[in-house]
Amino acid sequence: TAQFRGGFWRFVNMSRALDAAEVGQPDPEMYPYPQTWDFSEWPLVNGELDVWFERFIAEGGYRLLPPMPGAPEALRRLSNTKKVRIVVVTHRLFRTGFHADVAGQTLYWLDRHEIPSWDINFLRDKDRFDADVFLEDAPHNLRALVAAGREVIAFDQPYNQTVDVDRAVSWSEILAQLDDRWHLGLDLALPGI
Repeated sequence: TAQFRGGFWRFVNMSRALDAAEVGQPDPEMYPYPQTWDFSEWPLVNGELDVWFERFIAEGGYRLLPPMPGAPEALRRLSNTKKVRIVVVTHRLFRTGFHADVAGQTLYWLDRHEIPSWDINFLRDKDRFDADVFLEDAPHNLRALVAAGREVIAFDQPYNQTVDVDRAVSWSEILAQLDDRWHLGLDLALPGI
């Protein structure tokens, strides 16, 4: 989700600047990186966020997102231990009418970045899924996972600070936490991280 939010933020700002240039207006002021889960710090009118999301999907937004730094390599290292089965659980199907595009873009993105996974699940209530550990950033999912007694590591973000869980700010930190828990013998140094 953190990867989507950062990419969506860049997409909205880039699109706003291009739209303004097309009609001869000065570049609009950039929206700040989301500090809240619901983008409430952005000066959006009613329904505008839905319009931006629809445009993001129509322009292949999920296909274009860069992975979080170190994520593909870290996931490949985990998978290569043969002790870890990676399952993607995401809730990207929250708007009807876009499911085929969103699912296709997501699968394309996983393949493009060589993200190893056994399964992919489009699931709103992640606490209903059984896993040894979840990597998550959405505050409502973090709370539900903790309430369900699930083990979770939060990708540290401004919008999830109210949830008391183990945190990581990088994939190197995630690898270190997982290696501490399961003694996987991982090489923890990731290039460029």
